[in-house]
Amino acid sequence: MASHLRINNHSIVINPYNLPKDKTLLSLISSLRALNIKKDITWIQSTGTSGEVKYIGLSVDQIKSSVKSSSSYFKYQKNDIYVSLLPDFHISGAMIRWRCEYKDMVNKKLKFEELGHHDFHWISLVPTQVQKILKNKIQPPNSIKASLIGGGFLTYEAYEEFKNLGWKPVCVYGMSETGAHFSVGEFSRLDVKQTESDKAKLQYRLLDGFSIAEEFLNFDKENQNKQYCLKGDAVCEGILVLENEKWIYKKMNSSLLLEDKIRLNSDGKSFELLGRGRDFKKVGGKSVSLNKLRERFAGKNIQFKFEDDINWENRIYAYLKNCVNLNQNIKKLKEWNLVCEPEYRVGGLYILTKATSCIEKESPEKEVPEDEAPWLELLKSKSYKSLKE
Repeated sequence: MASHLRINNHSIVINPYNLPKDKTLLSLISSLRALNIKKDITWIQSTGTSGEVKYIGLSVDQIKSSVKSSSSYFKYQKNDIYVSLLPDFHISGAMIRWRCEYKDMVNKKLKFEELGHHDFHWISLVPTQVQKILKNKIQPPNSIKASLIGGGFLTYEAYEEFKNLGWKPVCVYGMSETGAHFSVGEFSRLDVKQTESDKAKLQYRLLDGFSIAEEFLNFDKENQNKQYCLKGDAVCEGILVLENEKWIYKKMNSSLLLEDKIRLNSDGKSFELLGRGRDFKKVGGKSVSLNKLRERFAGKNIQFKFEDDINWENRIYAYLKNCVNLNQNIKKLKEWNLVCEPEYRVGGLYILTKATSCIEKESPEKEVPEDEAPWLELLKSKSYKSLKE
């Protein structure tokens, strides 16, 4: 159970691993006291698409609306057992607790190593946990109704392997601002003549209670980029963001401008997720997504990140955790550079040192999405290798 800090009619869910500093905490308390909101609001910490710490304010009605939308699709039943591997200060853990409270289900807290030894009906997972289950060949209980997978990129191959293992996966997409997921996804098979990475596209469909409002569309004519506004009763009351050591309140009014990049289908209800907003940068004047490289090199132990080159322009660089299969990976990257569009060429390869791996081992129980692994941020502990001949 997460700890809470109560201020007037506000309840802050405390993340003990990422507490605000003294000054920012005092500023947060002061900001909450000054807010003229009569509703009971629960504030939960999030980093989300931007990567910056913020607090999401959800009212009781908004939480109930999120539970209703999820339940309308998954048909939760009284006394169903929902397994939570994440703590309550994480939005996924919090929403599992709220779903169980409002739908009379059992919230079962398990450690990862306990999977395979308990009966349950529902479980929420992130892709790194899926990979861990596949690696250890953990069997699901016969009672499983669905495994909800969100919070990162899952390959079609991993999805199929997980399904064949019997875990009944359902890809979901959402964010803290909407009380977890607001859409569910299915892989659609396309033309068999297409490349392997393009054979299956994950198409998401909005849950009941949500819509994407085209009247709020912002269109960037120069770069052909679109941003969409999500509307729904589950959209949070507001967001507190930290600017110059002060928390600024931004009211949502049941609508949220999506920072992630999507391609909306003609039905207005389904879409393809192109990538996280932070995964897009201008390279050579064009909008480039890291997702394209992640799909192309899935399972190759290669990660990608934008960095400035010597001319202070964005370039894509590859990262390896170790030197395993180094020559093969260098060959694959060079081959990619010969056939890809100029803006997708990889500028160089960083081979990260053992010292970095030791830092990661300090918290072995912590599940970290591969594209956000700590070793990607420790740029001082790296050696550089050019991909040029």
